[in-house]
Amino acid sequence: MNLTKKIKRSLITVASLLATVGIGVLVSGQPASANQLTFSVTPVLPDNQVDKTDGFFNLKLGAGESEDLTLRYQNNTKRPVTVTTKVAPASTNNNGVVEYGLNKIKADVTRQFNMQDLVNVPEKVDLAAGETKEVPVHVSMPNQAYAGIIAGGLTFSDETQNQQNMDVKSKGMAIKNIYSFQLGLLMRQSKDAAYSDDQIQQSGLKMHEVKPTQINYRNVVTANLQNPLNVYVNQMAVVAKISKVGSSQVIYQSKKDNMQMAPNTNFDYPIGLGAGEAMKPGKYKLDLMAYSEKNPKGKFTTADFNTKGADTYTYMWHFTKTFEIKADAAKHFNQKDVTIQPFNWGLLFIVLALLLLLLALFLWLFVFKRRKDEAEVDIEEIVHDHNGQELPIIRTTTMKEYKRLVKKGKQVRIVER
Repeated sequence: MNLTKKIKRSLITVASLLATVGIGVLVSGQPASANQLTFSVTPVLPDNQVDKTDGFFNLKLGAGESEDLTLRYQNNTKRPVTVTTKVAPASTNNNGVVEYGLNKIKADVTRQFNMQDLVNVPEKVDLAAGETKEVPVHVSMPNQAYAGIIAGGLTFSDETQNQQNMDVKSKGMAIKNIYSFQLGLLMRQSKDAAYSDDQIQQSGLKMHEVKPTQINYRNVVTANLQNPLNVYVNQMAVVAKISKVGSSQVIYQSKKDNMQMAPNTNFDYPIGLGAGEAMKPGKYKLDLMAYSEKNPKGKFTTADFNTKGADTYTYMWHFTKTFEIKADAAKHFNQKDVTIQPFNWGLLFIVLALLLLLLALFLWLFVFKRRKDEAEVDIEEIVHDHNGQELPIIRTTTMKEYKRLVKKGKQVRIVER
């Protein structure tokens, strides 16, 4: 299995090829134009580079070996620039995207080595206007035998620009973009596949805690997915469905493809409840299917991500797990969910007041009409004697009876005495 080709796509945005053409990667994820970047950094690829077409360091080193690499820094401005360099291990964020920069993602328990302990690079490099400087980077492979990849990256930033942004932020103004970019750094002891397909199928993905929580103040259920092996999980796709325990009806679901996991990392895959959907206490069941590595000859097929047909994958994992949402947790999260409108007691009072007013009006109209119908009136009614002659008679009756006679076509009229 050619692991180098499997991870190239994830490293495109962090490769130094971007730097050589004057394009960087913003912290916000948007590309910067050439005139926004003050510097570039290019890796000088060594002889032990696994693939010379890579634009990042992808090294093969024996156990206990070390090496001095070279980075070529270039100042693209007419003023002095100080470039800061930070080393970080690769991690996987909750969007299923591999990150190669510093972050607050907690290390997975299966990670044996931290790239920060294996790389020594100057934290700051001063460059005069227009200067190009070659800077050494010392890397060391652990002494013990290691199957698979140790993954990490180098993050480069303009210290002056960063400080200016911090100054702007401290004054209460909107912070400007901090321009930086990352360079991947992978190390391995062998080019051979670290695990067989059967080993990856059996141990390549695990699911741990499933719990209710929130992301960006929106109710979700997260399933912790772990990659415990020293290889990437590429072209990862997930279909997750939640139902109540004892029921087959799916009430929440999520699917997402084109994800990736770095070696020895984990992340919380979110299943959203939907905007405005309140979290309800109860016992639930999660059914989750995960796929990896599209392959026309793969034996696992799904049509969940392809409206024109089905996709086949090399690997597939199926997990089920029951979990509980407790009443106090549901109440807590519902109160903080920005999509759930709080109950408006004031509006309820107004609605009830209007209903009572309408009821009172209806009762008043009913009583008024009834009194009016029962009121006595004198009417003149035309009747016929035994000879058929019309005779007017005056009598007293109710308004209701008068209306009834008019409706029947009788010759009647109200008279006053």
